[in-house]
Amino acid sequence: MKVMAYNHPKILIVPALMAIACAGFTQPLFGWIFSMFMKILTDPQAPITPGMTYETINILKESWRTNLEEETITLSIYTCYIAVGMFVGYMGKSYIFGYLGENVTMKVRQVLYKSILEKHIGFFDHQENQSSVLTSAMASETALVNGAASESLGPYTESIFALCGGLAIGFYFCW
Repeated sequence: MKVMAYNHPKILIVPALMAIACAGFTQPLFGWIFSMFMKILTDPQAPITPGMTYETINILKESWRTNLEEETITLSIYTCYIAVGMFVGYMGKSYIFGYLGENVTMKVRQVLYKSILEKHIGFFDHQENQSSVLTSAMASETALVNGAASESLGPYTESIFALCGGLAIGFYFCW
């Protein structure tokens, strides 16, 4: 893509990719934590067999409740960590890609304005080349370039990282 050459500073692409990876990998991790929640909430209590005393049954129930509470608190803390990671990823992605998009838009407008200034004076005599038409085209079409070059690149890359994270978790648990 020729527009990617206008991205500057180019070093910001690396933190943008790291923010996208953080945002993308948190989605499959949240699914994994959610499945662990479902697992502990659907685990049955310890089996109660005939001949057990009332005290033994109460001890089993109390140990199950304690275990359930400890695992739920642990998974809730993990969910909070994932939420913080998701926040950092999405905010970093939005900020960095917005900044890079502004730079691309500015550079494209400069190139377009320079090319307009180099035109022959007779170029502006045509109805479709009047100054108002050219300035409105410069404003609207460069914004479209910004959307195509930076803002739409983020969700596609995030989806790739989410897919890779989901496949990694799936392969880990199935193989």
